[in-house]
Amino acid sequence: MTASPPEGSTVVVDDGTPIPLEVYDGAVGYVADADDLPLLQAMAQGEVMTITVWPLSAPSRTVEYIYPLAGFRDAFQRIAEECAFDPSE
Repeated sequence: MTASPPEGSTVVVDDGTPIPLEVYDGAVGYVADADDLPLLQAMAQGEVMTITVWPLSAPSRTVEYIYPLAGFRDAFQRIAEECAFDPSE
């Protein structure tokens, strides 16, 4: 069963442009295919990622999840090398 995504759920790296976050079944969040690589690239250059959601159980308030991105750049570059892809494309 698919729940409609809460309006305005987003993911932002540092103070960049918010990327819409799709929500599946009220629990699993993902970005659209077109936003996937730009998000990964922003994460590789960023310091902090903030995910803002409007919970279905309390749609009148937002919840922010903040994640430090320390080490993500090195890990992303290593994955790119091992999988033979260019992370800038």
